[in-house]
Amino acid sequence: MAEKTLEEALLAVQKELKNPKNDKTNPHFKNSYVSLTALYDVVKPVLTEQGLRLSHGAVYDTESSGWLWITRVSMGEEHTTISLPWTPLDDPQKSGSAMTYAKRQGICALFALAGEDDDDGEAAAQPPQRQEKPAEKPTGGITEPQQKMIRALAENMAIPPTGFNTLKEGWNVQHITEMSKAKASAAITELLEMFLNKVLKLAEQLRIERDELDIMFDRHGLDLTKLDGKALKGVYDELGEIAREVEK
Repeated sequence: MAEKTLEEALLAVQKELKNPKNDKTNPHFKNSYVSLTALYDVVKPVLTEQGLRLSHGAVYDTESSGWLWITRVSMGEEHTTISLPWTPLDDPQKSGSAMTYAKRQGICALFALAGEDDDDGEAAAQPPQRQEKPAEKPTGGITEPQQKMIRALAENMAIPPTGFNTLKEGWNVQHITEMSKAKASAAITELLEMFLNKVLKLAEQLRIERDELDIMFDRHGLDLTKLDGKALKGVYDELGEIAREVEK
């Protein structure tokens, strides 16, 4: 009998894997997500059964002049990977959290997995409903404001076309217009978190004290419990001006 190829093994994995249930809640963004532990519990046994190995790591991409987080599945000398934009942090605790987040995103993107869809952030403002009660209207597709927000965040972070294509692979779409409203909301949350990490990383590089950074946040109306792209850009631009002054 011929040995199973990587493609055949991955197809078998895809047939067997089921979307894990969201088991964690982000108190800042009021959204639920699947933890890395829950993902591993679902994915690793299936991969092991098919003779596949899962690994992660960060590499510096000279083409985009930025870091990429690589998620790889291998079988012998064959392997397949997916890469997502990533920002390393000097703080060990923050760096560990960023790695955990990157691992979750990489696994979900590689195996086309997702937790239960969120509700576009409306749960906190709506009374709880019985699970068996049908929704009065469908969620629908991505809205025009959501499209503009995604494009604006990508532009403000200077994400190159290759990096944005990688993000779309992670979102399992070829174009953002294919997104549902809920998926677009999750993508915006992901981009806002990326932008915040970028801001914090730059502030750390410039040795900005936390008190000074908090004042800067207040000046631009940035609330960490409810991230806003415009406020993040204001803080990032001000930090950029400080960086340019330092370089002079």
